[in-house]
This record gives sequence, structure tokens and C-alpha cells, in this order.
Amino acid sequence: MDAAGSANAYLSLQNLSKTFPDGQGGVIRAVDGLSLDIAPGEFVTLIGPSGCGKTTTLRMIAGFEEPTAGRIVREGKDISGLPPFERNMPLVFQSYALFPHMTVFDNIAYGLKLRRMKRDAIAHDVAMACQMVNLVGTESRFPGELSGGQQQRVALARALVLKPKIMLFDEPLSNLDPKLRIQTRSEIKRVQQMLGITTVYVTHDQTEALSLSDRVAVMNHGKIAQLGSPEAVYNHPASPFVSDFIGSANFLDAIVDEVTSGHVVVRINGFPFSVPLDRCEPNPEPGGRVLVSVKPEAIELVSPVEPGEGSGFRSGPRGVVELSAFSGPATEYKVTFGDAYLTVSTPNIRGRTVVHRAGSEVGLEFDPSAFRVYPA
Repeated sequence: MDAAGSANAYLSLQNLSKTFPDGQGGVIRAVDGLSLDIAPGEFVTLIGPSGCGKTTTLRMIAGFEEPTAGRIVREGKDISGLPPFERNMPLVFQSYALFPHMTVFDNIAYGLKLRRMKRDAIAHDVAMACQMVNLVGTESRFPGELSGGQQQRVALARALVLKPKIMLFDEPLSNLDPKLRIQTRSEIKRVQQMLGITTVYVTHDQTEALSLSDRVAVMNHGKIAQLGSPEAVYNHPASPFVSDFIGSANFLDAIVDEVTSGHVVVRINGFPFSVPLDRCEPNPEPGGRVLVSVKPEAIELVSPVEPGEGSGFRSGPRGVVELSAFSGPATEYKVTFGDAYLTVSTPNIRGRTVVHRAGSEVGLEFDPSAFRVYPA
């Protein structure tokens, strides 16, 4: 399903490109030969840093931007030249884009009125949309009388009432506070699953991308750097860029000591670690220099041994805590390890986790099965 033009694709982006004039006689390549197939009812998220081309891709799907090259195909039909109003792919914006002088009812019913539907049918469909997104009782209120979360649900209902087969979202939750963001995120996923709507979602928030999606497309420089399930993208990043963007990885220089049939032994700051061969991209050579990616949660901080068990630390890597930041569910540390500066995340398990203070020496326990090894 990853190759453009596959038989079961409902929406297919085929070698899509978009360029803009740079004002100096050249062009800026916002999207560069992007291909992506999306199955019926699938939830696909485009994520990446600012300027990676994700919003431009979404606007081309919606019809607000015309591709410089390539095709957009829906159900086998090329729709690249269709105007937005003929695509029936409503786009839910970051800014809600509600009419302030219209009630909730009129905002939701706006598209239906443009289609000249009968009054009774409009009332029925608006009522159903309000019920789906928990807006019952707000129909006579104006947008200015609603919370941010309620306004976003109005924008969602306005799209749902058109009964689209494809829905598009452009960072719809970025204006909400964290608690409302989680609640609205759950509403979007619940409705999408209930109706089986094919969805393309753009965000820069990795938590949204991982929790909502069937597949995640990580974009960089107008291309897809990696496409896969949230679990695959997080646990098996294909490049240092993906590893760092999804999960904020630590990167450590290492030397390859040994390569066996199933493992690679790498030496980091003088300490050997045996990494499964399938965690290496590509298979390294003995004596070669490599870059090792380590997620913050794959490192554990260890206190000195208790009196009576010996003094100091058991043998192994050590570091010094430079910064300790308690956030409730976890504590994040900045720890020096030789010349490296590590980020370590320790879960707060039922309030029993030991908090290491800045300046304290700690032992470091790594999980090599979670390492990713890349060419230096």
C-alpha cells in the first residue's frame, strides 16, 4: 500500500511536486516528488518540522493549491484540476474559520444551505452532527460565547454534516490548551472510526500523530522520510532525522568492535554494548565509526549502592546530573556522560521514583535492544 497507484488505494498522491518563486529568479521546492497511497477509512498523519511541505501537500489535496507536477487520484479518477467545491473534502483549519455573526446552527448548516437542501433535511442533519460531537444545546449560541474546544467541534460538525468520504485537518488543535487538546483529539478519532471517514491530518505534534493515526508519514524537505505505523516509526526510525524528530533521541559516537550473525558490539566512551543486528542501518563493519541513537526512556539512572553492599557504584557507565526537571508523570534529566550530554526520562511510578538532584553522580543503565545504529 506504500507504492503509489496500488489497487486498494482510495486516495493516491502520485509523484506530487509544488514549487514557488523565491523572488530571485529561482524556485522553492515545497513538495518534491511525493507519492502516498491511502486506503478507504484510513487515518494518515503528515508530520514534520516547519517548512517540510506537509501543509502544502494538504492544500493540494483540498484543491487550494495546484500541483506543479504529479497527480491526485481518488477512486481511480484524476482530480488534480477540480476546484475545492467539487471535491467534497472539507478542510478543518487551525483557526476554526467560523462566521462570528452566525449561530452554531447556521455555521454548521452553511454548506447544506449552499447545496439548497430542504429546511427539514438541514435541521435533521445538523441535529445529528451536533449529537456526534457533543454540541447539543449550543445551537442558538454564537462562536464568541463558546470555549475554544467547542468552537473546534463546531468546525468539525460543519465538515461532518456534508457527509464527506475524505476529511482534511490542518493542525486543528494547536490553539487549544493541553487538556482540551486531549479531549478534542479523542472526539476526532471516535467520530472518524464511527463513520469510517478517510482522513489526512497535518500536525507538528508527535503525540497527536502517534495517538491518532493508522499510519504516520514523517516529512522533511518536501519528501516522506519514513512512512509506517506509529509503533514502527517510533521504535524503528529509518534515519537519524526521524529518530530525533519522533521522540527526541540522544546521539552518541561509537566504534564497532565486533559483528556476529545476530548482534553488533559497539563501544561508547569505552563501554561495550551488544545491539541486535536488525537495529542497525545498514550492517556496519568492524572498526567502523557509527552513530548510535538512544531514546531518553531507554536509559535508567542508578543510585550508589546502599551501605553494607560495598561503596560507590557497581561497575558500569557513570554520569553527573546537570539538570533535573520534575513534570508529574516523569522526571527529565540532563546528564553528562563523557563528552556526551544525555536526556533521560524516568517515569514517576506511583510517586516512588527516586529524584536525582543536580550535581549528583549516577550510574547509567542502557537498554541496547532499543538502540538504533546508523552510519557516522
